[in-house]
Amino acid sequence: MKSLFYRFSLAGLGLVFSVLVQAGGVHYQIDIANQFKANDSGELSAVEMTWTYDPEVSSFILDGDDLSPAMRLATLQKRSEDILRDLVALNYYAEPKLDGKSLGWGKYTNLGMDYTNKQLKLKFSVALQSPVTVAGHEFSLRMADQDGSANLNYPNLEQVKVDATLAKSCKKITLSKETVKLPEDHTSVFQTLTLDCRH
Repeated sequence: MKSLFYRFSLAGLGLVFSVLVQAGGVHYQIDIANQFKANDSGELSAVEMTWTYDPEVSSFILDGDDLSPAMRLATLQKRSEDILRDLVALNYYAEPKLDGKSLGWGKYTNLGMDYTNKQLKLKFSVALQSPVTVAGHEFSLRMADQDGSANLNYPNLEQVKVDATLAKSCKKITLSKETVKLPEDHTSVFQTLTLDCRH
């Protein structure tokens, strides 16, 4: 699996990315916020995601792009589409499970990107392949870049919201962390968000 930096170099964002990857040890942080959405039947059907990139990576991503008032929206839309094209192939770095059984992702919608305070904020909603009933079950979402380049981080549980319908069953939300050994003596911390809807 290629790192985000390397894929950006292929997208024409400059030789610097591929040079950094070849040197090894490239890491960057993405702060995550989620909202879990229910359909009209009360099933968990989609997850709204907001990813905030740190200023250094935001600067690299936008290096050379036209952010003039006339082109700003079009530029940010193009960049968001570039990123999502990669993330689809990588399952959004997200592993959803119900009672330990893996679930699949469907299509993404509502794609957008902001750039404020020198940070890029990517927003999108991604549907589960099939909606699931969570009442009486445990749903988990493990965020993991297996390359270890991206540190996918929930700053706190305030960044996690559930629709009112889901909140009736999902009374407990927890966040766990695991340190994982990766190739070339690297380690990374993967976070798993769990909605306990069994009570």
